[in-house]
Amino acid sequence: MIEGVKVKRLVRHPDDRGFFREILRDGDRLLERFGQASMSKTHPGVIKAFHYHEHQDDAWFFPVGNAQVVLYDLREASPTHGETNVFYMGEDNPIVLLIPRGVAHGYRTLGEKPAVLIYFTTEAYNRDNPDEKRLPYDEPRIGFDWSTRVRGVVAKIVEFEGGGPSNPHDITGVHQRREVTATDGVVPRTGHHGNHLARNSGEPGRRNPRATDG
Repeated sequence: MIEGVKVKRLVRHPDDRGFFREILRDGDRLLERFGQASMSKTHPGVIKAFHYHEHQDDAWFFPVGNAQVVLYDLREASPTHGETNVFYMGEDNPIVLLIPRGVAHGYRTLGEKPAVLIYFTTEAYNRDNPDEKRLPYDEPRIGFDWSTRVRGVVAKIVEFEGGGPSNPHDITGVHQRREVTATDGVVPRTGHHGNHLARNSGEPGRRNPRATDG
């Protein structure tokens, strides 16, 4: 794991009324100090990456939805300089992730619903001198492949040529069916009616319309 990164696994206490869960407390020793708490919402398939800070640490928690979180150690003096970590966070894996200053971070929303991120920082946001440094989501130094891969199974992607069944302009009633098979690799990029996982792919060198830098 990247030097200074910490993970706190959250415990859920359910009963017949619902559940209770702690997020952060003084004894966790995750944050040196409290600066600010913020929240953001990101739509499905969107990539928000990369950015980093020179003076502040972040603690991230996704209470709603799921996300693929990617960290990259930019610190030249760090014993883990150049290392990449990937965490799957959210409803399926409720954790708090401490991201030290100097570590680039970004995420992709997974699944079919938005992800909500609550994050705590050791410094309050300074509008006049923001501690926000940005890198593109396909930064060559990081070289992260944001595409979803098919592992250990054979997937068939069905594509309808000449207008799909849901195309209101198609009055012929005839559709050409084409199947593309993938196994143990990136889901193939199909045509204009292709699979949604392929559309969300973030291939290096190819700008993703659903990706934002930082």
